[in-house]
Amino acid sequence: CAQNEPQCCVGVEALREVGMVADADEVETRLVCKPRVREHLAHLVDTGLQPEAEEDFVVGGHNEQCTWRTTFRPSRVRSTMSLADGRPPMHSVRHRSTRDRPAKAPLSEDAVVDAALAILQSDGLEAVTMRRVAAALDTGAASLYVYVPGREGLLQAMLDRVTATIKLEAPDPSHWRAQLHSLAQRMHQALVAHPGIAAMTLVDSPTTKSVLRLTENLLGILLAGGLDPQDAAWACDIFVMLVTAVAREDDVRRPRGHRDDGARQDQVDEIYKTFAGLPPDRFPLLASHATQMVAGEGGERFRFVIDVVIDGVVARAARQ
Repeated sequence: CAQNEPQCCVGVEALREVGMVADADEVETRLVCKPRVREHLAHLVDTGLQPEAEEDFVVGGHNEQCTWRTTFRPSRVRSTMSLADGRPPMHSVRHRSTRDRPAKAPLSEDAVVDAALAILQSDGLEAVTMRRVAAALDTGAASLYVYVPGREGLLQAMLDRVTATIKLEAPDPSHWRAQLHSLAQRMHQALVAHPGIAAMTLVDSPTTKSVLRLTENLLGILLAGGLDPQDAAWACDIFVMLVTAVAREDDVRRPRGHRDDGARQDQVDEIYKTFAGLPPDRFPLLASHATQMVAGEGGERFRFVIDVVIDGVVARAARQ
């Protein structure tokens, strides 16, 4: 007893008598109380205030100040009340139990990545932080480190998820060129659908499982076309850079309002006027070929780029 009065102590047995604990191992009595606290504890039970966490009772009046603190395992709650003559009036409001709150969905790597991708769609890549994702999941940022090793690890997991949505091809020597076009188109669509993801591939070469499977498939298609292994490996890298660059350009233009067809056409018209209006004596080629400079929609230009690279590596193979 803090006051060296053992006869005043309220121990585990007393708490069990008033229904506050069931087993001795549920509670650790840190400080003990004055003689009248036993009655006070019984009153708490009668009034329905069952402590479900840590209760701190400051009992005052008639020079009987002392503190009784009992640690219950689930959580922490604090109550303060005054003890006057007779049974004290209760003015405390029972704290809401965590059992009354809606259960949170369990955390997992999939849940963390889902939340991060939702933030990416709504606010962009810069908004994807550990704190922001944790807030979306109603948890603390430290909890996320169980599933992802920091922000960079989270971004890699996001890229892996996006890459996993790309349908792969079964390399076929008789259709390898068409397969290469189809795969590149699906890669571009997946990146454009998740603004900012393309920028991640420009920093470090990603090596997640899904990215490695995609690279394996791309290399397999090029080898099926009869390319030299070294040429196929370099071409594989070139195709990834091309797809990423085109998707990144779409990301940059999106905030400037160039995503819808009307805005794109307005931009094309402005570029055409610029080229066509150049002085012929200084820019004779741009002025006379202004129409060709702005011709073709995005998909047509993208296919042209892929064809140019394919034709180049095929011609190189023929010269060897």
